[in-house]
Amino acid sequence: MEKREAEEKKRKDAEREDKKRKEVEKEKRRKEEEAEKNKKEEMEKREEEEQKRRDAERKLEEQKRRDAERKREEEQKKEKEKRRKEEAEQKKKAELEKKMREEEEQKRRDAEKKLEEQKRRDAEKKQEEQRRREAEEQREREKELERRRQKEEKQKGDRRKQEEAEQRKRKFEEEDKKRLEAEKEE
Repeated sequence: MEKREAEEKKRKDAEREDKKRKEVEKEKRRKEEEAEKNKKEEMEKREEEEQKRRDAERKLEEQKRRDAERKREEEQKKEKEKRRKEEAEQKKKAELEKKMREEEEQKRRDAEKKLEEQKRRDAEKKQEEQRRREAEEQREREKELERRRQKEEKQKGDRRKQEEAEQRKRKFEEEDKKRLEAEKEE
C-alpha cells in the first residue's frame, strides 16, 4: 500500500515536475517569441526611421536641387538682363557715335562747300578785277592812240598850213617878181 502511494506520489511529483518544466519551457518560448517580436518590431521601427531619414534626405536634396535650379535661372535671367542692357547701351553708343560722325562729315562737307564757294567768289572777283584792269588799260591805250592820232593830225595840219603858207609866199614872191619885171619893161 505504501509502495503504491509512494509510486503515486512519485508519479504525481513527476507530472507536477513535468508540468512545471513545460510551463517553464512555455514561458521561455513566450519570452523568446516576445523578444523576437520586440526585435522584429525594433527592426521594423529602425527600418521605418531609416526610410523616413532617407525620405527626408531625398526631400532635402530635392529642395536643394530646386533652390539651386531657381538660383541658376535667376542668375541666367540677371545675366540675360545685364547683356540686354549692355547691348542696348552699346547700340545707343554706336548710334550716337554714328550720328556724331555724320554731323562731323556734314560739317566737313559744309566747310568744303563754303571754301569752294569762297574760292569761286574770289576767282570771279579776281577775273572781274582782271577784266576791269584790262578794260582800263585798253581805254588808256585807246586814249594814247587817240592823242597820238590827234597829235599826228595836228602835225600834218600844221605842215600843210606851213606848206600852203610857203606856197602862197612863193607864189606871191613870184607874182611880185613878175610884176617888178613887167614894171621894168615898161
